Amino acid sequence: MRICVVLILSLLSQAVISQNVWQNVEESQLALKSSQEREIIPSSYSTFSLDFKMMKKRLQKAKPENLNGKSKSISLDLPLPNGQVETFIFNESSCMSPVLSTKYPSIKSYRGISNSNKYNQARIDFGPMGFHGVIFSEAGTIYIDPYFANPDENYISYYTRDHIIEDDYPMSCGVNTHHILSEAEKTLDLQSENFYKSSGAASVVKRTYRLAIATTGEWGSIYNTKENVMARIVTGVNRINMIFENEISTNFVLIDRNDELIFIDGSTDPYENPTLGSSLLGQNSAAINNIVGSNAYDIGHVFTVRCSDVGGVANPGVVCTGLKANGVSCVGFSNISSFMVNTTAHEIGHQFSGGHSWNNCPGILSQKSDGTAFEPGSGSTILSYAGSCGNQNIKGTNDDYFHVGNLEQFLRFMETTGRCAEEEVTDNNPPELNVPVGDGLFIPISTPFELDGSATDIDGDALTYNWEQMDTGPTSNLGEPMGNAPLFRSYPPSSETSRVFPRLPFIINNLESRFEVLPNYDREITFRFTVKDNHPGGGITVWEEIQFESSTSAGPFRVTSPSEITFLEVGQRFDIEWDVANTDNDIINCQFVDIFLSLDDGETFDIVLASNTPNDGMESIVVPNQLTSTGKIKVKASNNIFFQLNRSNVVIRQPSSPGFYIDVSSNEFDICLPDVVEIELTGTSFQGFDEAVALEITSPLPEGASVSFSDNNISSTGTATLSVDLSDVEDSQSFVLELLATAENAEDVIQELNFNVTGTSFDDLELIAPENGFQGVDQTPIFEWSPTQNADSYTLEISKSPRFESSNVITEAFLPDTSFLPNIIFDNSSLYYWRVVSNNKCISTPGEINTFSTVNLDCKLYAADNIPTNISFSGTVEIDGIAKVFDVGVVADVNVKNISGQHSDAFQLTGTLISPSGTEAVMFDQTCFGSTDFNIGFDDQSPLDFQCPLAAGEVVKPQISELSVFNNEKIDGEWIFRINDNKSGDGGQFTSFDLEICASFEIENPFIVNNNILDIKPGFSEVINNDKLLVDDNDNFAEDLIYTLVVTPSFGTLSLDGTPLSVGDQFTQEALNNRFVVYNHEGTEEGEDKFIFTVIDGDGGWIDLTTFDINVDENAVSATTDLLESSTFKIYPNPTNDLLYIKDMSFKNENWQVQIYGIDGQLLQEDNLYNEKRLSLATLSGGVFILKLSSESGTASYRISVVR
Repeated sequence: MRICVVLILSLLSQAVISQNVWQNVEESQLALKSSQEREIIPSSYSTFSLDFKMMKKRLQKAKPENLNGKSKSISLDLPLPNGQVETFIFNESSCMSPVLSTKYPSIKSYRGISNSNKYNQARIDFGPMGFHGVIFSEAGTIYIDPYFANPDENYISYYTRDHIIEDDYPMSCGVNTHHILSEAEKTLDLQSENFYKSSGAASVVKRTYRLAIATTGEWGSIYNTKENVMARIVTGVNRINMIFENEISTNFVLIDRNDELIFIDGSTDPYENPTLGSSLLGQNSAAINNIVGSNAYDIGHVFTVRCSDVGGVANPGVVCTGLKANGVSCVGFSNISSFMVNTTAHEIGHQFSGGHSWNNCPGILSQKSDGTAFEPGSGSTILSYAGSCGNQNIKGTNDDYFHVGNLEQFLRFMETTGRCAEEEVTDNNPPELNVPVGDGLFIPISTPFELDGSATDIDGDALTYNWEQMDTGPTSNLGEPMGNAPLFRSYPPSSETSRVFPRLPFIINNLESRFEVLPNYDREITFRFTVKDNHPGGGITVWEEIQFESSTSAGPFRVTSPSEITFLEVGQRFDIEWDVANTDNDIINCQFVDIFLSLDDGETFDIVLASNTPNDGMESIVVPNQLTSTGKIKVKASNNIFFQLNRSNVVIRQPSSPGFYIDVSSNEFDICLPDVVEIELTGTSFQGFDEAVALEITSPLPEGASVSFSDNNISSTGTATLSVDLSDVEDSQSFVLELLATAENAEDVIQELNFNVTGTSFDDLELIAPENGFQGVDQTPIFEWSPTQNADSYTLEISKSPRFESSNVITEAFLPDTSFLPNIIFDNSSLYYWRVVSNNKCISTPGEINTFSTVNLDCKLYAADNIPTNISFSGTVEIDGIAKVFDVGVVADVNVKNISGQHSDAFQLTGTLISPSGTEAVMFDQTCFGSTDFNIGFDDQSPLDFQCPLAAGEVVKPQISELSVFNNEKIDGEWIFRINDNKSGDGGQFTSFDLEICASFEIENPFIVNNNILDIKPGFSEVINNDKLLVDDNDNFAEDLIYTLVVTPSFGTLSLDGTPLSVGDQFTQEALNNRFVVYNHEGTEEGEDKFIFTVIDGDGGWIDLTTFDINVDENAVSATTDLLESSTFKIYPNPTNDLLYIKDMSFKNENWQVQIYGIDGQLLQEDNLYNEKRLSLATLSGGVFILKLSSESGTASYRISVVR
């Protein structure tokens, strides 16, 4: 009891400490200090006082964060804009390197997560410039900053949306065009496929970049000391880390000597013209490199005062390159908090290759990035120009998240040019996504639509979602899109998986928005379902993309009745009417609609009035027993995304005359077959009605279904259960059961029960290509299979093992079609197994396994031994990587496996392969504008066409020539890969060149000699020897012929030397010859069993899927001699390090043959035994072996261990 009291007191003490750190303070009290200046004055905020000393003492106990384990954390309250506080759990998360942190021990930063709401995360820092905090919450981003410019104990908490910066100097970004725009935008190559594949993706990798931030003396002098400036920088980096960590698991750490880059005096700093951002851009790299060296950091930036030309400027895609410090933020004289999203995060986004996301900003259209202009008008995300575009502004300041198109740019850049970060594999896993709507839909013009998706996360993270448009199109005014210009703005992520277009208030109030424009002409529309997992300290963003089109052949789709306020009674029949507007044509193809009722003015539509009813413009419904004064009707396409609402209220009241109503537990049933569905029926009486009610199903039943009532005659307030038996229904289908309730002196009540049943049998699936057992398949085959009625999608699996382990399987999940070309080149001379998994919302079932083998080639890799070598910066130069080949033969296939190197402008390079005969093939020629490195391979058979960037690490088809020009040439001699640098002024290094040359050869397959039925008694074991199963080969031995088990026996176990075998396990012909393979029948019933196998010989030859049959029969005669009992011999010592003693305990005085085999079945040692034997095992290495003893009496096998 004493311990409990102490514990409670301790917890109370901690709570009191946390609560006492912050105290509410009336702003009127602060007016007494009116002589102090303020930098941050939001339109709405709350004021607090901070016990700074107590806060520091509390946080001293927090240990550094650990992404893959637990570390001691501390609770601390943070103030909120509503005047309340919220408790967060904090760990130290330094923005400075350990060396720099030691220099400035007064400056600390921490990362936290809410104790009560996992959606809320925080970062805080403190130092000589006071306390600063940022909270990401569902309600919006919150900043906590000092009340006064010179910090004291007083602070404000405010939503960033409530702080609009009013300033008159340029806020536009001066993205330097040396490496981007025009040509570069053509090569951005954003891909619809999620960067982190939603199925089977690897764990998230956290990247940490070494950040060097310099300051001009003019900006540094504002804060007087280096320590004060460092504190300001840490606040900025802490807030940037909040964004990058959450979005793409990336953070920044200030370098050891960052304080040496801080200047306090403008007359002594290395910068000229501190108010010209474009001038500073070219100076910063040299300034930082001269002080700390170019190898000391990964990305650099400079803070300066307000600039007269730009708000910030950066070279795009320069992180990890020679221009990595080319980034400038014109922070001005205001508090750094105001500029971290609008300016610095924006410019760093450019440095990671991000393009502007806005579509129209009058006066500065030269800064538009055509390839990434996803947002209408000014846009609103970090790489937009929110607040700077006059009448094209969507909002006054940027939201603190990146558009998903920019995030993809970052991720792909970090895998190529930007891959210099320290990488750490985290315990975080990407969410798995599902978007039920596929590509290819058409919607009517001027008609609202809704997009929805779902996601699961095995880590249980707080997922947030948004739907972002991915169309760029021509520059267009807000509300007046042209071509495929963006229609809809981006909104911050939330916990809602769906989005209605336009926002619901605009639909209900019949208003138009310039930020959300329904298409009224023929065009394409592309969206991404974007999911962020918000994993603390290392989150990630994943997405799925869909594309559809609007068509002037139909629309607008409208609800015409009810069209004004309508009063209805429970149980009343009412006709809902709508204008089909040609949506049932061949283009839109909407043949059925669903009708819903909202009780809360359109916020939710949980009540189904009709499901899958014909799209004929009218449906008679029975008003449900749901009372409301703010009802709305929604008519939605059953197989599409468009819908419409009525605008006026629907009022539902109780009946005014006697009657009854039958409620059902549900009207909608989503069933996985087979199943029995039970539906509870409940009667309600109105105005004193008390007659008996009769129940019946009046609609026809689907084949195989039956129904029954627990009682089909109930009182008006009685209950009953309706059972719908679907046990014998096989196929997926939708149907409606009509429940009719009748009583004397009352209106009939009809309930429609809507069933959507999903079959779970996929027996009609057939694999088509590659044909089963086909040999010599191309290394880039197309896979085809027949559709199966019950599948919604398919997963293709290809493996070198029928076990299909995740480590060696090629998987493409949720394919909507029945053919697929994998994005890889298969190994030559290899046997592959493949199957198709049929998926629907109920089940995923693997189909039968087929096999094929690839073309037989003998390939060898050759590497250039005269590089690395430098590519000069002066003049046009020619650099050769030379691979010397001394082998003799004729080329069947040649591939450039990889060339790699660095160059400050790879756009000016040409790459050519030259054979010893002098034949030339140009692989690429002055392409991929903006590339600064190269790391690429070339193969005519690659499924990937040539694509940029050159540093993607992919193997692609050549851009210009085909490698087949070298076929049939002699392979010996010098093969040259020549790099031509066609312009002077840029240079780098040619690092590596790897060449693969292949020659074709003929193979000889093994063949079956014996495949005889095994007869066995129920419950017995039998050896399978070479009398039953024998494979031979003209150019291989028994130990080279390897069986792979593809299908195991159904009623017994197959074992190798006593070890049970499963799918994918292997044994050799030698093991069969030595009687090591045994079938053990499990059970007492007679019948048939089997297993299926393949055989490979190690030289490319193989035998296709073959069945070995087993007959289980009481009258079976054993074909092999029974194994002796293990007690026949005494074997010792076991394990042994040399001598093994064997003694015959049967005392039959027989001669025994002694054989020792490796676990793979290879005979290693042989001897004879009479009564007893001392056997030396000196020639054997350590391991496990099989001792086999045989005579006319039978055989016995023992497992022995040799220890070395």
